[in-house]
Amino acid sequence: MDKNRIARRPAAVSGVLAVLLPCAVAGAPVALAGEDGAWSGHIGVFLGAKSLDQDYWAPADDHTEFGIRADVGQANWPVALTVEYLKSSGDGDFLGATFDGETSELAIGGKWIVASADSPYLVTLAGGVTRIEAEYTGLGISDKDSVLGAWGAAGVAYAMNDRLSVGGEVRVSAGDVELFGAEGSAGGIHYGVVLEYAW
Repeated sequence: MDKNRIARRPAAVSGVLAVLLPCAVAGAPVALAGEDGAWSGHIGVFLGAKSLDQDYWAPADDHTEFGIRADVGQANWPVALTVEYLKSSGDGDFLGATFDGETSELAIGGKWIVASADSPYLVTLAGGVTRIEAEYTGLGISDKDSVLGAWGAAGVAYAMNDRLSVGGEVRVSAGDVELFGAEGSAGGIHYGVVLEYAW
């Protein structure tokens, strides 16, 4: 089965709004290079892991994950616009059988970047909506589903120079799918290393 549904996770959506609304109210400028009105942003990669609901995904609940991302904005914007794609996979054995799980997330939203000329460190907060696709395979059969959910993230990076930065990020995504007739979360806790290039 492959269908799109709005994730029934009001708590998760509220959590994302709790991240974004203070950023918008504060009206702090995005820490992007250039004068007001000039376009700038970042492109980057994410390498880490995704931990899914063990009760739903075991024995394939621990995934490795890779992602690409880009954000764009102007110096006088309160938040930058960000688009990110993440792909995770994992497997495990149970009673001699191997089970495989895969997820992908296409996330869009806002990204708030806090930087200071006196410090090489950057702090980022981000969140928005994400389309999550999930697939589970075992015993020679597989099933997949997709859902529209929510995500939020926080990270700290070190600016090595005017262009390159490296840091760590923790993010949470939420969205329920139905696999083999049972409903469960295809989101999870993501954590890893981020390398970004500022343009």
